[in-house]
Amino acid sequence: AILVVDRFGRKFLLIEGGIQLVICEFIVGALIASSLGTSGVGAIGPAKANAMIAFICIYIAGFAWSWGPLGWLVPSEIQPLETRAAGTGVNTFTNLLMTFVVGQTFLSMLCAMKFGVFFFFGGIGLIAILFAIFFIPETKNVPIEEIEEMVVHRHWFWRRVVSGTKAPVNALRSGSSLVQISRDASGQPHLSMIDPAKAAQVGMVDVSPTGDAAAPRAYSAAKMDRPGV
Repeated sequence: AILVVDRFGRKFLLIEGGIQLVICEFIVGALIASSLGTSGVGAIGPAKANAMIAFICIYIAGFAWSWGPLGWLVPSEIQPLETRAAGTGVNTFTNLLMTFVVGQTFLSMLCAMKFGVFFFFGGIGLIAILFAIFFIPETKNVPIEEIEEMVVHRHWFWRRVVSGTKAPVNALRSGSSLVQISRDASGQPHLSMIDPAKAAQVGMVDVSPTGDAAAPRAYSAAKMDRPGV
């Protein structure tokens, strides 16, 4: 994942990994069903046993380069700066909680559902693939400071969710005024002139002590060395 995530993108790995997980789940379930049936009693021959082990290993590999690491990366990237700490905390809690739930219930589900448990989790994998296709925005090569404006406010679904909020504002210094560059929910830019003192007062930008440079609040800490911003 580390080697290819910035080359192929987050969505590609999530979709490819999801397909790999689903196929392996269904194959393992089918192998168990063909040998043990619905009773769960019988014998599995060496060939099928080796095939099951192979597909479980392929499953683990697919998870390790897709939903495993990206389940931590993507949620931290798509959070706006203002909610990143809280959002990452919720993601961590949910991730570990679901890991605990699956770990505690899988053996009981296997005894009760037999081979069906693999089709059950394969079905969840199909839902995850569809979610990745339609709802997860691609954040490859997008700076974290611009995720909200460049990705979230332009996504076909999430822009409706955040339609009541303003997209992040970029501000350029122009003489004694600031050119405010904002975007609406559809991603269309709007320009307007604003007073630097008023912008600093409402927390939109940071103005240098000398008053000759201004930077958007989200950029102020890391990029005050870029007066052109």
